[in-house]
Amino acid sequence: MSSKTQPTDGEMVAFRFIPGATGGASVARQVVPIPTPGPDECLVKVLAAGVCHSDCSILDPDFQKGMFAMPNPFVLGHEGAGVVVSVGSNVTEFKPGSYVALLGTNACYTQSCGACSHGLDNACLNHPYLGFGGDGFFASHVSVSTRNLVEVPADQETVKPSVAAISTDAVLTPYHSLVSGAKLTPDQTILVIGAGGLGLNTIQIAKHVIGVKNVVVTDVRDVSVKAALEVGADYACKPEELDALIKEHNFVFDTVVDVVGNAETFGSSLQRVRIGGLIQIIGLSVREISLPLVAVAMKNVTIKMSAWGTKSELKEVLNAVATGKVKPQVEERSLEECLEVLQDLATGKLKSRVALIP
Repeated sequence: MSSKTQPTDGEMVAFRFIPGATGGASVARQVVPIPTPGPDECLVKVLAAGVCHSDCSILDPDFQKGMFAMPNPFVLGHEGAGVVVSVGSNVTEFKPGSYVALLGTNACYTQSCGACSHGLDNACLNHPYLGFGGDGFFASHVSVSTRNLVEVPADQETVKPSVAAISTDAVLTPYHSLVSGAKLTPDQTILVIGAGGLGLNTIQIAKHVIGVKNVVVTDVRDVSVKAALEVGADYACKPEELDALIKEHNFVFDTVVDVVGNAETFGSSLQRVRIGGLIQIIGLSVREISLPLVAVAMKNVTIKMSAWGTKSELKEVLNAVATGKVKPQVEERSLEECLEVLQDLATGKLKSRVALIP
């Protein structure tokens, strides 16, 4: 019998962000009431919730400033999937039993919004992101607006809840970056820097969804180089082998996709991208890097960045996953292991994406 406080009827275990009195924050396991859905909301039983580096980053006092000031407690977790349990009085598009992906962006979708009116609902900040100020998915249930629900176009055997959950960010983010940001086309040759969980999804989207001609990948880890080839990269090597590979095949990179995002990988991107090419940064390993203005200008390079993805793109992502074009890799752990998983992620011990199962 666990010594931890257990929920009774009408209660649930949730892992919540607790702001510190003098900056910083902690994560606490708490027993809280199961929420009641409002008129435009659905109560969703969470079947899986993905864990992301961002869940660790928001505990950093430097993160909790400006647009990301978070003075109040909330349930963590911004990647989720589950089944609708009950619906509010105004809800008609979902019903109990609907298998849904939970989108954390929480956009307003109004024409008066500077982001949503330009098709950039991923950049809307009129409501707090779920798991970043609004209650997220590290719990057994969540009450969420229908704005944030997308039906999964398959059953739970075809697309496991853990896969559907991480698709809302770990697949959606590179999808948006490659399709709407870099606007990759099949005739291109690209370099992908980084083949961790996000990088492997990037490779699959580029190769199996867009059909890019040559996808070259580099990563510092032998296991990641091997994994990159297994999911569809045409060529993969460690950084010290990259120049020889480029010379051997006469590669000219139209786009370099930086899935790491630090000073070293940006420098490598700028060195390898062709004149007039594009650097698409997906990874955000550091808060800032210096920009070599003269080198960028002389090469006529375009640099693009974005965060997350749109609701319409999530529907496309789930279709790609359901049809097997993208096969995200994910490990499942119990929700009760949340604190341990966050610690392992922060210290680099995790080898794959993890989804917590309530």
